[in-house]
Amino acid sequence: GGAYVLCTPGSLRGCTAPIAHALDAALCVPEYRRPPEHSLSCAIEDGFEAYRHLLREYPDSEIVIAGESAGGGLAASMLLALRGGPLPMPSSALLMSPWSDTSGEGSEAGLMHA
Repeated sequence: GGAYVLCTPGSLRGCTAPIAHALDAALCVPEYRRPPEHSLSCAIEDGFEAYRHLLREYPDSEIVIAGESAGGGLAASMLLALRGGPLPMPSSALLMSPWSDTSGEGSEAGLMHA
């Protein structure tokens, strides 16, 4: 979340911890490279690195990819990239109000400015 630049894994505990508790699940909230110093593709790449780590360290676990706002957009981008690729799909996904149009051109997404 946080428009890719504001939130940290620690600042998101109020959102992430209750979900993990409700699912009786362990939680991994990775740090990722952020704009404007890095492109969004770097953030997605960092998400994949975290996902590969979880697959290696917890091979028999049900992994959920989740995100809220900008994090939801990152999660959606990862899911699209995973389709048909060499890595397995996660057991499920949770996208909370994902920011899915980062082009600045989506009038329906409220991103047009007069």
